[in-house]
Amino acid sequence: MILLPLFVLASACGTQTTSVPPAATQQVPGAVPTQLSISSQTPGLLSGTTIAVPNTGIATADPGQTKQSACPRLESALYQLTRASQPIDQAKQQGLAVKGDKVQVLIVLSGEDTAFLHDFGVEVGSRSGTSLQAFVPIDRLCELANTEPVIAIRRSATAMP
Repeated sequence: MILLPLFVLASACGTQTTSVPPAATQQVPGAVPTQLSISSQTPGLLSGTTIAVPNTGIATADPGQTKQSACPRLESALYQLTRASQPIDQAKQQGLAVKGDKVQVLIVLSGEDTAFLHDFGVEVGSRSGTSLQAFVPIDRLCELANTEPVIAIRRSATAMP
């Protein structure tokens, strides 16, 4: 909507190109650009002009639907589970195996050591090399994902008996 007047102005004044500074091209959830630079192929016509664009406060993405940068190694769907008001019900709706307050996940580790998992209340099930299926308390998923030996935590593809 804000760019429409610029497009009309560009169309009326000749050939125009719109350039956005490289930093503004990175997509950051919830970020709204605050400046727009206009360059012109016609000398003297808006060349090098910077126009301030008001921040409307409208986010481009719902922060509740994006993966929080505090848990980058936790799969997005599992992060959403940690943020849910009824996480057990939501886990069941997603088809995840649930055991009490725990959900079954696939944990990928950087090494063979699993002793630290006990500190997080993890119940280890099947294992293949550095990947293992385990039941993890939903409220500890993010914290576990941030430990050094953990490479990733994902939804489990198969249910464990």
